[in-house]
Amino acid sequence: MPFEYFVYEVNKDPDSVVQQIRESAARYDLIEQAVINHRLNMQRYKIPDPPWAYSVILANPRALATFLSVTMTVVTEMPVRLGIYGNDNSTSIVYHTMSSLLARHHPDLRYAGETIDALVHDLCTEIGAELKSRELWSDHVQSLASEQSTMSR
Repeated sequence: MPFEYFVYEVNKDPDSVVQQIRESAARYDLIEQAVINHRLNMQRYKIPDPPWAYSVILANPRALATFLSVTMTVVTEMPVRLGIYGNDNSTSIVYHTMSSLLARHHPDLRYAGETIDALVHDLCTEIGAELKSRELWSDHVQSLASEQSTMSR
């Protein structure tokens, strides 16, 4: 079973990380589709002290065409989405792997998704981020349940 998501970390603020990803994406055959600044949106709605968080959405049209030729349902998983959050000194990049997402639709697509996973890995390491964890979603959910149980005591 492939890992479902990767977490990278880098000692930079989220604004700098997002800017570097935007500048580097084209070298990895990824096209910027959108950058959502969640913190800015929350500030507009007067939410006090909003967290520093972004969603960066990147696409690879050639890969998408290949994936869609196998099964049209993969359209629900595309494009690549990076979750970025942090503070002045540290940023985390969370990536739900294409290999795990696409394998839900057709087993042969797992290996094709690994190609996109490798592109995202190279992009993250180029900007200085280090892979800190590879996790299964079920492990994450179990960890969250354990934290909630501890907090309710």
